[in-house]
Amino acid sequence: MALPDSPARPARVDVTGAVLLGAGIAGLLLVLAQGPAWGWTSAATLAGAVTSVALLAVWIGWEQRVRHPLIELRLLGRRPVLAANLTVFLIAVGFYPLMSLVVRFAQTPPAAGYGLGAPVVVAAAMLTPFSLASFAASRLAARAARRTSAEFVVAASCVLLIASMVLFLVARDSYPGLVAVMAVSGLGVGSAYAVNPLQITAGVPASETGSAISFYQLVRTVAYAIASALSATVLVLSTPAGAGFPRTPVTASPPESASPSWSPRWPPASYSS
Repeated sequence: MALPDSPARPARVDVTGAVLLGAGIAGLLLVLAQGPAWGWTSAATLAGAVTSVALLAVWIGWEQRVRHPLIELRLLGRRPVLAANLTVFLIAVGFYPLMSLVVRFAQTPPAAGYGLGAPVVVAAAMLTPFSLASFAASRLAARAARRTSAEFVVAASCVLLIASMVLFLVARDSYPGLVAVMAVSGLGVGSAYAVNPLQITAGVPASETGSAISFYQLVRTVAYAIASALSATVLVLSTPAGAGFPRTPVTASPPESASPSWSPRWPPASYSS
């Protein structure tokens, strides 16, 4: 038994929309990556940010008028689709830096006041628990969503992600602690990403599933790129001139100097266990 062939339809690509979207996103990423070097209030940074936002605004207007849009934006306002895209964006931007932070923390020598002094191979291996837990969670989350709901699984995933951040604050000074952090984070990320497509397919017509899922993947990729740029920016801003590792500025300065000094302790002692 076979399905009949679909009628032949000419392929149409919204080239103008693709160019506008790509240019707008690339501009924002450039601003985030070069902001510390250019200065956040410099003319180049402000001009780049304004231009990028303007390009994205033009893209939205174009997509709503063109006959064959790159992405059907009207579908994105539906609650399940909006929830899935918002969730994937916030998870990627909010928790992707944790992976970079764990690897950086493991590699930093204890002489800096924190860190485990792990070699590159060992530090990279800290990501293995994340991958394994994410894979396992993707299998379990689909079953849980069928028994409960996709929204319940997403909410539980967010609780796990918050728990991984708290665990990093209190158990970051040992390898088992970092492994536990990455495993819990992997469970949260894997669960959320497994059910997000279920939310989207339930909220759009079958003929628009491909477009909606493609936009979801775009949001996910862009969010990871933004998170990567933000991670680098935070590390750069936390590293004083001439230092090899991030440190924490101390607000209290000695009487003879009005400029802030730098403490070799990072993260701040107030967040330590």
